[in-house]
Amino acid sequence: MYKKIIFIVFFLKFNFFCFYALSSEKIYFIGHLYGAHGEKNIPYEPLAKFIKNNPSGLLILGGDITEDANNFHKFHYFFSKKNILYARGNHDENLYEKVKYWDYYNYRNFNFIHLDMGIDMNFDIKKIIDRNKIFISHHVFFNNIFEYFNPANSMHNNNGINIEATDFGINNIYLAGDCGLYKFGYSYIETEYKSNKFICTGLGSGWSENAYDINENKPVFFDSDGKIIKSFCLLTQGKLNNQIKVCLPYHFNSIFVTIKFYRTIYFKK
Repeated sequence: MYKKIIFIVFFLKFNFFCFYALSSEKIYFIGHLYGAHGEKNIPYEPLAKFIKNNPSGLLILGGDITEDANNFHKFHYFFSKKNILYARGNHDENLYEKVKYWDYYNYRNFNFIHLDMGIDMNFDIKKIIDRNKIFISHHVFFNNIFEYFNPANSMHNNNGINIEATDFGINNIYLAGDCGLYKFGYSYIETEYKSNKFICTGLGSGWSENAYDINENKPVFFDSDGKIIKSFCLLTQGKLNNQIKVCLPYHFNSIFVTIKFYRTIYFKK
């Protein structure tokens, strides 16, 4: 009798542990992977240390993997044992001759849709009319929703879509990985519109590095040693009755970005 009880208790504990381990696996979306222009380390050191310090079940990489596409093999080899989805950035050229292309990917309770775009950012707009999905791209095709903040690193001769005229479906998240790069740029910015969330994120500022934690639905900032640090957010109201949020780490340089943020509001509104 006691043996049966012990077996049942062990069985329940084992299954609970397995369920907890699977359900708590982190999923990170990270943009602009190579860091700042001229970065020599592949992969970018803060990124490599963050990944080492923070195990994940899935990494979704939002483009510009390396500044020179010929160096991609160095990056891919370093992360060869990781579960990774790649989105192509303007620096990545023929990426899908090197790794498998993907359209849809289901992981745990999340459904991801890939919006691969050429340099002109054209794609099938009907693809985004859905619900309860997470859309992945490099180019910030929804850049206009952030108005005068204009966080995208480059729009590549394309101003993006007409936000008000576009049907985005409902309860979706749109993640773009072409922010970051500049020291005092906006490395993480988000807004909600028509019951959908729009986010642009990326590495390369040198102090405001971040990843988007899909499980927790929030940005995670980390220092040059890959250690997670505390953050805060600045808020303002957009013209489409949408709240625009810029998030920053607790760092001395955040003072300058905060001044820039409020100066932009004062002079542009």
